[in-house]
Amino acid sequence: MQLRAPPQPSFAVRRIARLREFIARGDAEALSQQADVVRDVGVELAGFDQSVWKDALNRMALVKYVLGGGDPQLLRRIAEDGLFLPDEEPLAHGALAFGEGYRAAASDLLGKVNYRTLPPSLAGHVALVRAVLMAEHDPPEAIRLANEARLLSPGTLVHETAFRVLVESVIRHGDQHLLRRVLPRYLWRFPNTPYFRVIATLLADFIATESMLAESGAVDWICKSIAPLPVPVRLAFLHQLAEAEVRAGHATSAAALSDFALGDMGAVLEGTAWPDAFRVAAMALDIDAKGLAAAVEKVRKANPSEPLVELVAAAGTLAAYISAPPDAQADESLPAPTTSVPTAHAPQPQEDTMATPKTDPAEVLMAAMRTRVAELDVLLRKTTP
Repeated sequence: MQLRAPPQPSFAVRRIARLREFIARGDAEALSQQADVVRDVGVELAGFDQSVWKDALNRMALVKYVLGGGDPQLLRRIAEDGLFLPDEEPLAHGALAFGEGYRAAASDLLGKVNYRTLPPSLAGHVALVRAVLMAEHDPPEAIRLANEARLLSPGTLVHETAFRVLVESVIRHGDQHLLRRVLPRYLWRFPNTPYFRVIATLLADFIATESMLAESGAVDWICKSIAPLPVPVRLAFLHQLAEAEVRAGHATSAAALSDFALGDMGAVLEGTAWPDAFRVAAMALDIDAKGLAAAVEKVRKANPSEPLVELVAAAGTLAAYISAPPDAQADESLPAPTTSVPTAHAPQPQEDTMATPKTDPAEVLMAAMRTRVAELDVLLRKTTP
């Protein structure tokens, strides 16, 4: 007769870890099951006899469960019963504070824990949680901790999340050079991660506002970095980034991103007008009046949505204002031409305080341009997917 070991809390918590490895690889079914599995494991843990918590392996499994987003109620009860050893208490109380939402206390308590002395999987969780807690007010320390977390938990969801926290912290720190190294590593390691969208907007805005694509080869860098992503995810990010570049007035990079989308994913983009629409907006910013008309017509033939139609029309109007300003002599607000009089002997006009002030045609033109730019900004917001 084969003897089987009795169920243990550590076995139950391991189920969550296995499920999350599939999530990190992009398994949509595993992602949909995550909340239910975490809840079910919590119920199972609560049903164990008090004696199982005398085993340090089970106590550490409970800490890991809470650090991974599990219900902290059982951990509070075990801690209040004094089942944690004195040297385990900072870890237990730090995890409890994190689970209950007391971020400052969690950061202070977990900061006292030497996570390198813990089992690797738990050590990765502790380093990751500390990185998350430090990300906003100490990006360099968050970068260090996130790097430690991913090295301690290779191939897991902790590894994927640590990479994400690393990218966010690098952006907060404003380190363009490090971002160029980290981003491609993240996306090549976890190309099917369902969580890239969490950082996509932050990433696109940083790249645009810091003019990262203005450097030689930079557009090629971002296109190669996102190449491992699934086509729909890649398309969505290119859309976000091209829009951010247009907002920042970077015509050349916006057009290059749109060209990449059209060239590399043309078959998928059939009937999708946004790359052409952003190329039109880029042409307006770059005053490419020659190519604008043909590009506008191409977008219109694609039967785009109404916001894109308005965007293209506004871009065309703005380009027309700049490339073909109104004829100054046709403006009725200008004075009629006079006969030539030598400057020294010309009669000097007397100031007429009752006369209607004349409007400078240049000011009219600039006011119109500012209005169209504001309209473009509103329309760009409407095109966000």
